[in-house]
Amino acid sequence: MRAKALLYQAILVIEAAGQRASFKFKLLGVQAVKNVNDLFEKFVKGRDRTPLIQRMMTRHGWSYQRAERATKWYDMFLCIAAVHVTVTLVPCTDMDKVWEEHILCNTQEYVQICHDLCGRLLNHVDQKTLAQAEDFKDVSTSFEHTKHLFEEHFGPNVLEDDSHRPAACGRPGMAASE
Repeated sequence: MRAKALLYQAILVIEAAGQRASFKFKLLGVQAVKNVNDLFEKFVKGRDRTPLIQRMMTRHGWSYQRAERATKWYDMFLCIAAVHVTVTLVPCTDMDKVWEEHILCNTQEYVQICHDLCGRLLNHVDQKTLAQAEDFKDVSTSFEHTKHLFEEHFGPNVLEDDSHRPAACGRPGMAASE
């Protein structure tokens, strides 16, 4: 329960920061990137994900391999979200845990990454809020579409563990006019 309360507090801080910021595509030149895989390569180059991986191991009891893999998938998810702005995305449960921990453990970095990568804040919303998105049908359908985008951009079986379940949250697509 305490973790959820902290997550909501962190989200409020992020939303407040997002409203004050003037977001522009800055470091990665997202507008010039046509390929999500190229964006991912630029995004992870030189980025130290060790603190986030260690946090996943400590807080969730994950092995190094699981934490590293889920963190990589989360980074891929962010890149897909940066390019597919009008699509409602639903991560698998491991990606969602990394997403939540990233917001909790380093809110400022999360806001900065969203700013640099996407030019805007990526809202982490619950299933009820997600259901209000224009293109949302249900969690399973949006999750399957998200998995399809992973395979389209990063190759077949990139999410090699078949036991993935959709998380009960996601990132709603923006209206095409936004």
